[in-house]
Amino acid sequence: MRQAKVNETQAYVISLTCHICGGDVWAAILAVLFELGFRPSMDGFLYLRRAIMLRYQNPDARISEIYQIIAQEYDSATSSAQVEQAIYSIITAAWQNREAAQWDCFFSEKIMGRHSRPTNKEFISHMACFMELWCSYCRKEEVHGTK
Repeated sequence: MRQAKVNETQAYVISLTCHICGGDVWAAILAVLFELGFRPSMDGFLYLRRAIMLRYQNPDARISEIYQIIAQEYDSATSSAQVEQAIYSIITAAWQNREAAQWDCFFSEKIMGRHSRPTNKEFISHMACFMELWCSYCRKEEVHGTK
């Protein structure tokens, strides 16, 4: 996985999330999604959270493969296209109602090279990369006994 540089705000979020979640990646994903304005009541939330976890666990997996896995896990009648559309819709809804400060921490023009809604792949991959940074930070704190 490509190692990203951490800006000051991201470092703060990583530190805060590590202390709140105690090293639990599922909880960290939930916390960051909440910070960005996503809610479990939104259609596609479970798919998005699972997609981030799958990408985190297997950074080389293609997004289309991740959609397929999620479709199989959640409902035999759900297609990978429906999973993709649900994730697209939830990212779009959250982007349209976003708090700029939170989203700019992760998806600013400086980071993304443009200031527009991240694609599904960009969002999922970037969040998985953030989780990798988060886990590295939490492991470092455990080693140094500062947790």
